[in-house]
Amino acid sequence: MKESDLGMKLISYIFLIFVLMVCIIPMLIVISVSLSEGNVITLYGYSILPKQFSFEAYKYIWKYGGNIWNAYIISIVVTVVGTLFGLLFTAQFRMHFREKIINIKIYFQKWRILQCFLAEA
Repeated sequence: MKESDLGMKLISYIFLIFVLMVCIIPMLIVISVSLSEGNVITLYGYSILPKQFSFEAYKYIWKYGGNIWNAYIISIVVTVVGTLFGLLFTAQFRMHFREKIINIKIYFQKWRILQCFLAEA
């Protein structure tokens, strides 16, 4: 193995470890906060290991979980429906661009540009 390859591997590993930490540490903090009492977080702030364990947040979810599950269902339905509509419109655009009809291509290109401008607003 060349020395430059070893250096690039080392830099790649360091970068991947950094990205891993950036992704994992917030999840650990969320889990820690869910296992802590609210007043302890107010006094000491966030930490990876909870200072005082408590399952009150999970008890609250089981007690009043109906509203939370409704919100999850609405989020999932909106995501699935939006994805399906996006896929449908993208497939239609692709089908018309594949055809050799010039007028339809110009119409869809103008429509696409208009959507790009409206998405920024």
